[in-house]
Amino acid sequence: MSFKKGEVYFKFAVNRFDLLSDRKQLEKLTTVISIDNYKDGTIYAYANRREFEKFLACGYPYEVLPHPGDAIASPAMMDVAQSAVWAKGRDRGPLAWDAYPTFPAYVALMTQFETNYPTNAKFTRSGPPASAGKSCTQKSRAT
Repeated sequence: MSFKKGEVYFKFAVNRFDLLSDRKQLEKLTTVISIDNYKDGTIYAYANRREFEKFLACGYPYEVLPHPGDAIASPAMMDVAQSAVWAKGRDRGPLAWDAYPTFPAYVALMTQFETNYPTNAKFTRSGPPASAGKSCTQKSRAT
């Protein structure tokens, strides 16, 4: 079993009615493991090594799952040209992002937002332009 990130992600099945009627067991589980989700009789949870050993003492059959933090090893990145296409898109919804913008692409998007909505947005860059510790702030005002 891998505790690569200091914790293990796993799932186990429970009978909802048994768990709800056995309030002490439910309270014990919530103090032993970090419950992430419950869906269709299955609990998804995280536990460090010590917590997982306590969970094992409860006797539930379990299955270790891939850690959600490992889901995207190398996320897709959007460059400046792609961000310009994205910003002009007509069919995209507000959550239609399918890639992370690179820092220059982010600056281009925020600059375009400020240009399009000058009374509602102010984009501020701080720090030396070539510094590795670049920082930007977008300040928006509701109309």
